[in-house]
Amino acid sequence: MKTSERTALSSPEILEAILLELDMRTLLTSAQLTCKGWRALIIHSPSLQQALFFRPVKQDAEKRYNPLLAETFPSFFPTRHATHHNADSATPTSSRSSIRVPGEAPSLLRLEISKNPEKRGAYLHVNASWRRMLIQQPPVRGLAHISVTSGQIGYGYSRYILHGKDLPGDEADANYAGIRMNIFYDLILKQPISESRIYWWGNVPPNVMDHRADGIRDMFKNTVAKSDVILYTTSVFQCVQGIQRPPHPEEEMMRQIAFPVRDWGAKLSFHNATKLLPPDLEGHARYTELRRR
Repeated sequence: MKTSERTALSSPEILEAILLELDMRTLLTSAQLTCKGWRALIIHSPSLQQALFFRPVKQDAEKRYNPLLAETFPSFFPTRHATHHNADSATPTSSRSSIRVPGEAPSLLRLEISKNPEKRGAYLHVNASWRRMLIQQPPVRGLAHISVTSGQIGYGYSRYILHGKDLPGDEADANYAGIRMNIFYDLILKQPISESRIYWWGNVPPNVMDHRADGIRDMFKNTVAKSDVILYTTSVFQCVQGIQRPPHPEEEMMRQIAFPVRDWGAKLSFHNATKLLPPDLEGHARYTELRRR
């Protein structure tokens, strides 16, 4: 190695600038194996930690979902063929361009953790780094789960919104600020996956937004205004006993790839309120927000 090269790499500022040019996977893995000095710099550099989606950036930055998580868990993020963005940056040219194929449910069977059981141990390790990654930079304003139930007596819904801390960038608590993949992954796996949809950046299809029940329609508009990501689940209530449907292959896989421990690291509390649907539709709706204490 030339003296000039050695001098450049010995400068933390120059080395940091060089490392910022690496792709995310290389920065997370092989770059940290080069030497202890490089690993220490990557772990302690705010800029490099932001590039790895471990540390939040300021809220006025352009939105981009985590490209490494999108590559590893493609069913949970906007699809490649349904977007028009730079593949390296995972930044959409417009929020409407990121919509997933309408009606497409997230598939667990297509994930690497499902297709390669020999790699499952690494994914489910209690210290797996993917669990600590932010799903988006800047961190999502809110992650919402909406469940709509229909039946002979009408419609009902429950809504849960998980808010990250409001503090942006360097002022934020790096342990808790923003919605990370551990929460996103666990919430998805707790739902009937074949009846669920994931909507990013307000891209909720018109047939879902324009629900016949005014209360549900207004709730969707309110949720889109508060949340960057919505997990939507539907179900039909039937007064039938003794009939059991066979287990869905996706739900069988759900049990095999569920994370063994809860590592959210945040204290959460529920605030409940009840409101009625319009008089022409009997039943009730349950509204719930999930906030950090």
